[in-house]
Amino acid sequence: MILENHPKLKFWLKRCLETATGYRIRYHIPFWSKEKIVFTFDDGPILSTLSILDLLDKYDKKAIFFVVAENVKKNPQIAREIVKRGHLMGSHGLIHSNMKKLPLSEFSRNVKESFRVIEDVCGVKSGYFRPPFGQINLLQAV
Repeated sequence: MILENHPKLKFWLKRCLETATGYRIRYHIPFWSKEKIVFTFDDGPILSTLSILDLLDKYDKKAIFFVVAENVKKNPQIAREIVKRGHLMGSHGLIHSNMKKLPLSEFSRNVKESFRVIEDVCGVKSGYFRPPFGQINLLQAV
């Protein structure tokens, strides 16, 4: 059976494997596909973010940048440039640390504070969050 012909089955198999292994499973969509791809970039903004922005502009593509709040504070001009060029911005936490072991109150404070930093520096509200290392616990997921 070819999974490409069964997208729903492919999706659920992928989700089951991710849940069972704890790893994020990535795959590409063939260039002949009519589906869309979402480009995401984590851990910035850093100096190389400007090169990524230029490349995205060259091909007229948009992305979601999951930024670390401490990097937003260090590189506010680059963070504002992401928004200025029409990309979405999401939180990747206050610092790049594994949040899975944080108590729920500390996790919540971390996420809310990272959103506040993004709004203060860039002037945009974000509802997107991607935990560093892709790890949170069940209580944090609710």
